[in-house]
Amino acid sequence: MSKKAYLITLTAVFAAVGIALNLLSSAMPRIDTFGRISLVYAFCFLAGALMGPWLGFGVAALADFLPALLFPEGPLMPLITLSNGVMALISGLMFKHLKTNSVTVKLVFTAILSFIFCTLGLTAAGESLLYSMGMQAYYPTTTMLINAGLPLFLANVVRKAATQWFWLTLNVILSVIVLKSPSFVRFFSSKINNNKIAS
Repeated sequence: MSKKAYLITLTAVFAAVGIALNLLSSAMPRIDTFGRISLVYAFCFLAGALMGPWLGFGVAALADFLPALLFPEGPLMPLITLSNGVMALISGLMFKHLKTNSVTVKLVFTAILSFIFCTLGLTAAGESLLYSMGMQAYYPTTTMLINAGLPLFLANVVRKAATQWFWLTLNVILSVIVLKSPSFVRFFSSKINNNKIAS
């Protein structure tokens, strides 16, 4: 199989996996203090690491956009779709340009930047807009923080900071395990050599 055909196949597979994970995350129950179970971080990180920044961006954004379009829980929110794409973009850039062979270091930098710019930035802004569009029932903690005197966006930032660090940490650990699997690395390294994945 040529590299172009392989990339097309990999794109389709990754998009399908991402759509499934987004739908699964939407159906997951919320855990007190930690919010809703999610593997979306790991998917975005792996998409960027394995497919490069721009293709990873497209796949991660598509994997959020299609479920939101086909199975909407509320108004479509482009900022959240953009957030997923940017997480994959950050991952791809870290794996392509960060001057270290350590998968763990690359993922830690990816996680920190994604948490700041995507979780506390784009996603919090998107959820603030959704809240303003009538979806207050989905964000009871935000309502509680607003009632305590915080403005809407800051209330969402505080809520995300208090819950998402836990899922982010678990997703980073999962991503490290996947990317340090010798057979996994050999398989992808033989097909895609744009990014250097080292254990």
